[in-house]
Amino acid sequence: MSGSRTRSASDPPLSRCPRARTQLGRATADNLSVPTTTEHEALVTLFRNRPRLAAEVISDVLGVRLPGFTEARVASGNCTEAVPAIHEADVVLELRDEARAVMAVVVEVRRDKDPRKLFTWPLYVASVRAELECPTMLLVVTPDAAVERWGREAIEIGHPGWVLTPLVLGPTEVPVVTERETAARMPELAVLSVMEHGEGEQGYEVALAAIHALGHLDEDKADRYTSYILTALSDAVRARLEAEMKQGNYLEPTDLEKRILARGEARGEARGEARGEARGEAKGKAEDILAVLAARGLGVSDQVRAAVLGCRDLGRLGRWLVRAVTCERAEDVIAED
Repeated sequence: MSGSRTRSASDPPLSRCPRARTQLGRATADNLSVPTTTEHEALVTLFRNRPRLAAEVISDVLGVRLPGFTEARVASGNCTEAVPAIHEADVVLELRDEARAVMAVVVEVRRDKDPRKLFTWPLYVASVRAELECPTMLLVVTPDAAVERWGREAIEIGHPGWVLTPLVLGPTEVPVVTERETAARMPELAVLSVMEHGEGEQGYEVALAAIHALGHLDEDKADRYTSYILTALSDAVRARLEAEMKQGNYLEPTDLEKRILARGEARGEARGEARGEARGEAKGKAEDILAVLAARGLGVSDQVRAAVLGCRDLGRLGRWLVRAVTCERAEDVIAED
């Protein structure tokens, strides 16, 4: 399901994939610094948009066998008690074989530990099981390692032999999707991979795979997923994306390129270091150069650091940013200037 390779020479770079560049360019400028939605909502949306995602995670990632099914669809999330109160699960998915339900999955997204869930989760499972009249599983999705450990604890209901042990998809389980074929086949899993690993060692590779997958989606869905991807990436990864786009022979920068530059400007101003529009933009780009070098594990001397941070020529900084992606030594970035 997942890939672990870096991009090979046969993979077209982002600069030569106009469709991927266009999808990135549709994101609003605010998406680079302020999420348009919460992480909770983003995760819920991924499972709603691809009902099969829960089944794929349960069987392929968590290794739990599921019955054969021909259709996966979203069911009602309302879980009603006998008393007048309604609990609503994040997502309830129904796996069907022809005309009957063969399995239901209650998906719950958690960012923190909530002791109350130890009482409501069994209710969700029991209510959905009674409503759909089929076996029902509970899948807890969390980006937090501590919540992942907590969520795996068995819940003793009280009746002898009645124990609910949630299935948990956490940071240690989310696959690193770097293969473009896998990302294209399961774009929601690719976006989920970026949300978990976008700031890690393979952040650039998972981002690139997910970005290419956007070209297979409708415009509205691609726009939404673009915002999820950009929000999840580190500054260094975003800088590498910018640098790769700059390698294409394009007269005008894409909207995304303009907004990444604008992010650098805004960041410089927020830190009180910008003096005017050009100075703020230069400061942001200079920091991106240093971030790329650091992400690649290249040592940066005081001389190189001073030269990069002291430069106010946006054209020169742009050339340096491109070199930072491929240079063998940090000194090579400024050597020809």
